Amino acid sequence: MCARLDNELAVAWVTQVLLSFEEPLLKSPTEFTGTGDWLAPTAEGDGSRGFKVKLWVREKGGLALRQYHLTSKGARVSVLKRLRA
Repeated sequence: MCARLDNELAVAWVTQVLLSFEEPLLKSPTEFTGTGDWLAPTAEGDGSRGFKVKLWVREKGGLALRQYHLTSKGARVSVLKRLRA
């Protein structure tokens, strides 16, 4: 799967497939007004034919900046930052 992705498709895969039952934030919500915490969804190659996708996701009780690492063996997720609602 990763061999057919580019940065834009990697973000689309995460937001529309992996997060199909959650709320990925594609635009800055009001919670980020006046802060420097907002990061638009981004993807970059990992140097091994995989991708790292970073984006904010609305969770119960707040927001989380997550990083999804897509590889030929699957996907891993890490939470990089949390903000309470």
